[in-house]
Amino acid sequence: MQENNRSFSHFSQRTESLAAKHGVLLRDLPAMLGFSERMLFGYRSGKYPISSKAWRKLEAAEREAGLGTREAHAAPTPTLRDAPAPDPPHSDPLPEILTRIESHLNTIESRLAALEKRLKPR
Repeated sequence: MQENNRSFSHFSQRTESLAAKHGVLLRDLPAMLGFSERMLFGYRSGKYPISSKAWRKLEAAEREAGLGTREAHAAPTPTLRDAPAPDPPHSDPLPEILTRIESHLNTIESRLAALEKRLKPR
């Protein structure tokens, strides 16, 4: 659990640095990162596990913003290999599955909204 808290804390620090570099508020970052505001703040608070895809999107945005590896990556980005071993088979995987489904739905909603905005006649 402590490792997860470090991941959320590290994600929060990196998103704050990215927002500062762009001179925007945190609520403006989701458009740059490609996921919803709800997911950004869910990741930052620890409400949702941070997917490897979210880490990759953050890293890409940091590179694009010119944040060097030393300042952007003070700690290594967690990967699936770093994740703790799964609970024994008797554990209930449903909450984790539902969280992942919700994450994917939020991504789809964000992409659909962006597509609708581009297709909307002016």
